[in-house]
Amino acid sequence: MNQEQSKVTSYFFLANTYRRLNLLKKAIKCYDSCIKIDKNCIGAYIKAGYLYYLLEDTNRAASYLNKAISIDNKNYIAHHYLGLVFKDTNFFDQARLHFKQAFALNPSSGLSAYHLGELSRIQNKTSDAIKWYQKASEIPSSYQSDARYMIQSLQKTSSVLRAPKEYIEKLFDGYSQSFEANLCKNLEYKVPEQFRDILLRPPFKKIYARGLDLGCGTGLCGEEVIKLCERLEGVDLSLKMLKKAKQKHIYNELHHEDIITYLKDTHQKYDLVVCGDTLIYFGDLSKVFKLIRACLKDSGNFLFSIEAQSDGSFELQKTARFSHSSKYIRKLAEKFRFNIKLEKNAIIRTESKDPINGKIFLLQAFTS
Repeated sequence: MNQEQSKVTSYFFLANTYRRLNLLKKAIKCYDSCIKIDKNCIGAYIKAGYLYYLLEDTNRAASYLNKAISIDNKNYIAHHYLGLVFKDTNFFDQARLHFKQAFALNPSSGLSAYHLGELSRIQNKTSDAIKWYQKASEIPSSYQSDARYMIQSLQKTSSVLRAPKEYIEKLFDGYSQSFEANLCKNLEYKVPEQFRDILLRPPFKKIYARGLDLGCGTGLCGEEVIKLCERLEGVDLSLKMLKKAKQKHIYNELHHEDIITYLKDTHQKYDLVVCGDTLIYFGDLSKVFKLIRACLKDSGNFLFSIEAQSDGSFELQKTARFSHSSKYIRKLAEKFRFNIKLEKNAIIRTESKDPINGKIFLLQAFTS
């Protein structure tokens, strides 16, 4: 190994170390140092391009990845990453081309097949989406079970009672960087503000001694609820979302757990439990309602949103989220000793610029 090759190896090793420490900009500088020494260092172009993608600098990401492809057009990783860039910037035709190229070059890439399924689902090409998800479900990868779940959602399989924990964790870990900007600006998510306005109304306006935010994410609902809580705790499956929430300094405690597991294990009693866009990943809500009732103090409040359907009980939608009927919620409220204090229609968010119709409920626990 000559001196220049030795330098490239050292910079590459240092870059990978920075990346593991989540110091992405420092890692990119090291990859750039590799490129200055070796203009054809394809690994540095690919890794820097992907880090720019993670940093949401899609122009630079595309530039680096295109350079990698110009060096070696048969590098499936570069094609896959460039597919991600185009997918996230809504250039779906270009994304499809690169994912297909990646899959052709590496047919064992279940991830490329999965993203081809995602593209088809986004474009409402259901049969094509099922075809690609089916391929992904047959290839061992971390997305194998997710692909099976997506097939079930597109076929509206009635036997599915909740989204898999692994699916939720990967979904929101992947969204963590751009979650708030995308949800609040692009999808016009207004549930936290609606929760705040409800809790500021008499007779709900009071200071709650202990609040619990289930599926807290980055803390969007927590930022509003904390104004009325002496103490607030958050629970979420996504560690990356919890790291974002921690930076806001609004939670007294954060728990990295599935909400069912947390509710089963906790010995705490709460005055207020909120679930903003959390119950949409559960179909059967019986266990959730039972466990929340068990951890609520008498007269404690349970505030939550759902995506609405007009009849039946619940349904797995093509979006891979569940909708619920008001009749179903009322039935559960009666069964688990809740009074319905408020039920209101709400626009939960938009999707493809269309409003998602939902409802917000405030239930109060009673003893007899």
